[in-house]
Order: sequence, then structure tokens, then C-alpha cells
Amino acid sequence: MQDSFGRNINYMRISLTDRCNYACYYCKPDISKHLCHSDILTYEQLLDICRCAITLGITRFKITGGEPTLRKGYIDFIRRLKELDGVEQVTLTTNGSLFSFTDLDELKKIGLDCINFSIDTLDESEYLKICKKNNLKKVLSNLEYAYQIGIFVKVNCVVDNLFSLSRFESMLELIKDKKIALRYIELMPLKYSDRNTKMNELIEYVQKNYILNLNYS
Repeated sequence: MQDSFGRNINYMRISLTDRCNYACYYCKPDISKHLCHSDILTYEQLLDICRCAITLGITRFKITGGEPTLRKGYIDFIRRLKELDGVEQVTLTTNGSLFSFTDLDELKKIGLDCINFSIDTLDESEYLKICKKNNLKKVLSNLEYAYQIGIFVKVNCVVDNLFSLSRFESMLELIKDKKIALRYIELMPLKYSDRNTKMNELIEYVQKNYILNLNYS
């Protein structure tokens, strides 16, 4: 498959659930109405879809949600997905709060290619304000453990309306001397919210204060 620019399409996102144990202010709807269990695809159905996708050239899969680690059996699903012929990469996006170290050991064993941890701030009070959960210490412990056992790790940060450059600097300190990819995601306007200028401020700050080594290989 190719898009209108002639680029090969080889990537698919799979949402395991619409539920989340967080209530981040920038993504939670005003009225939360979840799908019934009977309306969610089974793991067997998802694997059938993945098999069909592979025949169309899809080789890379991103497991997401909601919060995918809320769904029972997600590790076994990832294992079975990794075993399909033609699959080159399987990654997981999560808030990182529900892992046990045993879970991470198992994900390493089955060959999960990357975990994207969503962490917007390292300030505990600000984290609580954003997510409505006081889980930052546990999340950071899981991030560190995943990194230490050799799982490739990325950190996703939303540049929200509360964003400050001090938050950016603390994130740089967190990943200093580590091979952890730090990614900033612009908060896009939803419903009646206006697009903020925080991302432009971050870009200008980085260009002024840091030497960029751009490597797209």
C-alpha cells in the first residue's frame, strides 16, 4: 500500500481498549461512556486482522489504548503477534503505571521492540494535576527498570497549556547519559480549546540554547 505521496504504508496502530486508569485533563471527554465488552474485538479477531494487514505490507505494529495494560492478557497477545510471519516490529504505548517488574521481564523475553512511556512532567504535584493520579514514582521506577533490562525506551511528553521550559530541562536531566528518546507532542485543540503557542516556544528555546544533531537514519 502507498499513500498519495507514494510512500509505503507499513505501520498500524492497534487499540486494545478505550478505557484508561488516568483522567488526563487534555484528553478525557466531558462524559465518559465506555464500549461494552461485547463490542470490543477479541484477541483472536485482532490477530486475524493483523494477518490480513501483513499480506498488504504492514510489518510494524503499535499497541495502544486507552491504556493497553488495563486489558487482561495483553502480554500474551503481544507474544502471539510477535510470532506471526512478516512482523518486524511491535511496540507499546502506555502511561507505565500498571507494570510489575515481572511484566517487564516477560515483555523483554518475548522481544517487545520498544515501550513509549507517556510522562508529561517530573513534578509530582503537576503530574497529579494533569493525570489525577499520584503514580509518578512508580512510573519512573518502571521506566528505569525497563531501560536497565535492555528494552528500548521512549518518553512521550505532551506540550500542554501548563508546559514550562523548566519541565523540559528536568526531562533532559532524566535522560542524560541514557539512550532514551525524548519526544514532544503538540497539544492539538479539541472542541472549543484554542491552539496554544507552547510548542513554538519550545522550538525557539531549543534552537537558541542547544546544538542539534539531526540524524534521520
